[in-house]
Amino acid sequence: MMQTRAQHTRRGADPALLALEAWSPATTPISSGATILLRAYTGKRVTVEPNGRVQAWWDHTGKWQRIVIKRADGRPGPIDSGSRVLLMAWTGKAVTVQGTRVHAHWDHKGSWQTLVIENAGGQSQILPGDTVLFKAWTGKRLDANGEVRARWNHTGAWQRFVLETPGLLAAPSAPAPTPAPAPITTQAKAGSSTTTPISSGATILLRAYTGKRVTVDPSGKVHALWNHTGKWQQITIQRADGLPGPINSGSRVLLMAWTGKAMTVQGTRVHAKWD
Repeated sequence: MMQTRAQHTRRGADPALLALEAWSPATTPISSGATILLRAYTGKRVTVEPNGRVQAWWDHTGKWQRIVIKRADGRPGPIDSGSRVLLMAWTGKAVTVQGTRVHAHWDHKGSWQTLVIENAGGQSQILPGDTVLFKAWTGKRLDANGEVRARWNHTGAWQRFVLETPGLLAAPSAPAPTPAPAPITTQAKAGSSTTTPISSGATILLRAYTGKRVTVDPSGKVHALWNHTGKWQQITIQRADGLPGPINSGSRVLLMAWTGKAMTVQGTRVHAKWD
C-alpha cells in the first residue's frame, strides 16, 4: 500500500517547510576556543594583570579581561555544563588554583588549571549571558569579591559569574535619579515597627549580609566574622562636619570605634588604627 506524505506528518504540517529564525550570537552555544569575559556579582570583571594576579576590581572590557575558554581534553566542540575547561589569559598563562589562591603565573595545563564549568540555570548548553560557576580540583569554587580565590564549595552570589562575549557585553545601566535625602532610621526593638531617626553621636552596630557584625578588635583590625553585640561591635556615627543633628542619606560621616579611632580606608584596606 502506498503511504502518502500526509500519513507521516501531523495534519497540516509539511516537512518541506522550515521555520526561519533570526540568528543571534546570544543563541550560539559557547565552544572551545571562544573568547569570553566573566562578570562577577559586583559588576566587576575577572582581570589578569601582567604579573599573573587575578582579580575582579574593575569593570573594564579590555585585553586584560579577555579569556579564551578551552576544553581540557583539547578537542573542539561545544562546552556544556559539567565540561572540564581551561581559562587561558591574554598572557598565554592558564588560570591556576593553588590551594585557595588563584593566579595565572604558569603555562601548565594540568589538574590545578582544570576547572569544571557549571550552568547555574541548570541547562546543559552554555550560552552568552548565562550565569556560570567554576569548580576547582580542590572541590572549591572560584569566588570573586575583589580578589579572585577558591575558598569554599558554596554556590552563592560570590561564586557566580555572568559569561559575556565581546559582541554581547552587558550594557551599563542608566544611573537612577537621585532621591531627596531621607533620614536614616533604626528599629526601636526587634519586631517593632517604630523607627527612630539616627542622629550624630548615636551608637550603632553594622550587620553584614552574612549575619555577622562589623567588629573592631584592639589592634585596629576591622572584620565581620562574628555575630557578637558587645563593646567591640559598638560604633559611634558622627557627622563629618561636626554639627549636631540628624544623619540623612547622602550625609558625610565618621565611624568611630570603641577604641576612639576612626575607621579608615587605606587603598582597599579598612582599619581603625588612627585617630
